[in-house]
Amino acid sequence: MSAYRGPAFLDPLSAGLPTGLDAVRATPTSRLRAGVEQVWAQRRGTLPPWLRDLVRGDATSRELVCQGLHDAHNAVLGATWPRISASHQTEFARYALTTAEHGVADALTALCPGSRVVNGCWELPAPYRRHVMAGGRGLLLLPTFHWTVAPLVADNEEHPILVVYPAGPGMPILPAASDEDAPAPVLGSTRAHTLRLLTHPLSTSELAGQLGISPGAPSTHAAALREARLIGTARNGRAVRHELTALGTLLAIGTTASG
Repeated sequence: MSAYRGPAFLDPLSAGLPTGLDAVRATPTSRLRAGVEQVWAQRRGTLPPWLRDLVRGDATSRELVCQGLHDAHNAVLGATWPRISASHQTEFARYALTTAEHGVADALTALCPGSRVVNGCWELPAPYRRHVMAGGRGLLLLPTFHWTVAPLVADNEEHPILVVYPAGPGMPILPAASDEDAPAPVLGSTRAHTLRLLTHPLSTSELAGQLGISPGAPSTHAAALREARLIGTARNGRAVRHELTALGTLLAIGTTASG
């Protein structure tokens, strides 16, 4: 897949299930039909009646799909959603830290073992051959903690390329323990705690006091988080204050909710 620069993470957690189902309802019939035809081209036989009605734009059939998605979400993911949410936030932080330290190419190859970046092309291991040109559309990354096989690539014209890659051990996902701190293995416990504290901007001395560490230590942690674009630092005279970036806020909110 060529033109990998400037990837961004897709956040499926902030909108919630109702918004996602509304997006399914609003999907143009032409796009839905094209997707079904692409998938069904690999199979034998005719479309089942409900699927024929769906690609013809039947509202009842589409609502049945939404109801099925709703029920499947509740049955499979309902009890484990807090853990899934925390895992997403941790994966965002992992990518940000790797990018800050090693660059985009190394961050991408770290996401998918066996992948590599060659002459601006991100090569992913898969049981099929396919060449996708981003053409300036951008790249969206979506980790999944249920799928463990090859990365999945969605290439819709006039939309960013979507890469869904396995980031967990697969099903089943167990509910998180009440005292579990998901980002700690990635950030370290002190830096994970720093993010939670910075839901309100704090100075370096205030951070030291609330973390219970020496006055100089917060600067080291702040520098690492700043390089990962999780926090920003502003100087006002002799005072230095730290605050979360948009990515840092996303991660901090997720860790607070999961804990």
